[in-house]
Amino acid sequence: MPAVLADHAHSALVRSLLSMALAKTGSTLDWTTIADHLQLLATHAHRIGRLIAHLDRQGSWPVLAAALERLTTGLQQHPPPINYPARRAVGHNLDLLTAAVETGRHRHPTTVPTETLQRQLWERLTGGDIAYAPLPIRIELTSPNYRTFRRLHGVRESDLFHVAHHHLRKTTDVTGPLIWRPQLLPDLTTPGSDQAPLRPSLAEHHPTCGQVAVAAPLPM
Repeated sequence: MPAVLADHAHSALVRSLLSMALAKTGSTLDWTTIADHLQLLATHAHRIGRLIAHLDRQGSWPVLAAALERLTTGLQQHPPPINYPARRAVGHNLDLLTAAVETGRHRHPTTVPTETLQRQLWERLTGGDIAYAPLPIRIELTSPNYRTFRRLHGVRESDLFHVAHHHLRKTTDVTGPLIWRPQLLPDLTTPGSDQAPLRPSLAEHHPTCGQVAVAAPLPM
């Protein structure tokens, strides 16, 4: 991975911007339309240009752009079994999320607050980051609560989420597995890299550029 991308591999902001870059690959849509389609903040349409300019000045953008092209080709050859736009639509209906969580809680009781379970289910369902969730459950990146949420582990509630997912499959247009992780796609460094697989994304039928982030604060 280029040095400029190596330090902040868990930056939700940069992941979301790179998901836009991935969606833009081979597309004629403008940045505003892409940000809206991915249900990201409207300001992302301006931030993505500054990110690319920053990476270009660092000499990293050509490498990243080529990697995005390879990733797009891989996704065209091996598309994910998940319709992310449909899931984002479901994720915006908090009544549906609440019903799914409560169905899971009935089968697998837990003391975890309903709002926390909603947030964890939303991230699993959409592949997104809670910083870009619907306002009632969103946690701003700058909030101390964001770091607290990121430290939570939902593994012990995995059975609850399995039941919640099954409920959504029966009552909504949700199809496919709850979470999809591409295993055979090129990562965003060089061909043949043995980096860990990327995690799902906001991008339509695309996984996120989840392992890539910039090393220095960006002028955004």
